[in-house]
Amino acid sequence: MLNLRNSFPGQRKNESVFIFLRRHYLAYLPFAAIFIFMIIIGIIMYLVVDNSTFFAGTLYNIGILVSNLFLLAAVSFSFVALLDFYFDVHIVTDTRIVDIDQNRLFHRQIDELSLEDVEDVSVILKGFLGTVFSYGSVEIQTAGSKPNFIFDDVPNPREVSQLILDLADQAKRGVSIENRISSSDVQGIIGSELITDPRDMFAMGALTDEKSTLLENNHPTNPIS
Repeated sequence: MLNLRNSFPGQRKNESVFIFLRRHYLAYLPFAAIFIFMIIIGIIMYLVVDNSTFFAGTLYNIGILVSNLFLLAAVSFSFVALLDFYFDVHIVTDTRIVDIDQNRLFHRQIDELSLEDVEDVSVILKGFLGTVFSYGSVEIQTAGSKPNFIFDDVPNPREVSQLILDLADQAKRGVSIENRISSSDVQGIIGSELITDPRDMFAMGALTDEKSTLLENNHPTNPIS
């Protein structure tokens, strides 16, 4: 089970996580299609070189080398794209929004935004697949000159936007951090799962013990033990 106690760099002590997202797996399809296409081309190149009388001696060795390098490039491309896909993470806690962007193999950018600086949140569903499988982009509009935050191709974008607006509203109204919880049935969004039972949030380490009593009072039918 995912443990969110120490789920991202710089996570603060007693910081509860309400949203932890990666891109929807369907967003990886274009990269998968490119990978498959490159593999097919590489195999065709290898077969042509291996079965053609044109390639002999040095030409044969060069042809085999080129086709193998092409296949290696295809695997490397897919590996880098998969790492980028997996390590791009969007997080919303009870105090801030954290956006982790993995750029290539050895470069990671981490941006954060206080909940008080959230002005508005909009949702964009992309095309047929986005509408059917409920994934799209969430744009978080910020106060002043700060750049907007964009969560690309995330699952359940409507619920994500509603939960962000809910937490931001509590922050702006001065609700203390330990008293900030979701006011809707959806207590959190972890991965592609909409979580309605607070016990599941605690089991994942998403919520701190300080919120136990508050959640017990708000969810008497689902006591936290």
